[in-house]
Amino acid sequence: MGRQTTNRTSSAGTPLAIASAVLAGLIVGLLATVLMISVAGMIFSGPLAGFLREGIGLSLFGGVALGIAGAFGTSFRGTICHPQDVTGVILALSAAAIAGRLAGGDPGALYATVAVLIALASVVTGLAFIAAGACRLGVLARFIPYPVMGGFLAAAFGRRFGARAARSFAFIHRSRGAEKRLDQAPFAQPTRLSDTFLRPRDAA
Repeated sequence: MGRQTTNRTSSAGTPLAIASAVLAGLIVGLLATVLMISVAGMIFSGPLAGFLREGIGLSLFGGVALGIAGAFGTSFRGTICHPQDVTGVILALSAAAIAGRLAGGDPGALYATVAVLIALASVVTGLAFIAAGACRLGVLARFIPYPVMGGFLAAAFGRRFGARAARSFAFIHRSRGAEKRLDQAPFAQPTRLSDTFLRPRDAA
């Protein structure tokens, strides 16, 4: 265990490891940028289309802040944080409802209201996650059925990267090596999340 940790630490600063990390960061950043611009276009549409440029700026700023917070604020080094399109749909529906209520009013007031909505939603969500982490509520993930979690992850991965990549993803998560690595990860120690995500409930 100690030898593996030492070898992994010593190889982290090699040129190949640095180049791999930079390449992975560029790919993730490019995909996240496209996603954030798309989400901004979905939210700032219709009566808000005139503020699309400001909306893209807000989305990019939030994505950068989220990425920095995930890189330096999490205990697991492999964590990558970026905005999700599901929350963008909810915000788009809320923005459309606000635009309908304020139809015919000042466009600047409409943009300010939607911007405040996005900011408040972000702050409240962040505080909720901080409170959940402080209360160790991650253990509740153990009550999610294995087929539900596995199907959700496989479907999300396949939708983004294709069916072949989804099958590879499922195979990796079924392997014993991946299970051992997750068991040794810092986030898996308190709740043993690998028991939830990698093993069927009847085999636990």
